[in-house]
Amino acid sequence: MAKVIASTIAERIVSPAMGWVWSVVHIMRGPNASMGR
Repeated sequence: MAKVIASTIAERIVSPAMGWVWSVVHIMRGPNASMGR
């Protein structure tokens, strides 16, 4: 049970964290990198 709870908590923490990290990466790269599509 502990592993299931730990994995669930990890998923809920990691998913928003990854989204935040990617947004920060795009901001750090500058507007040209994100707008250049």
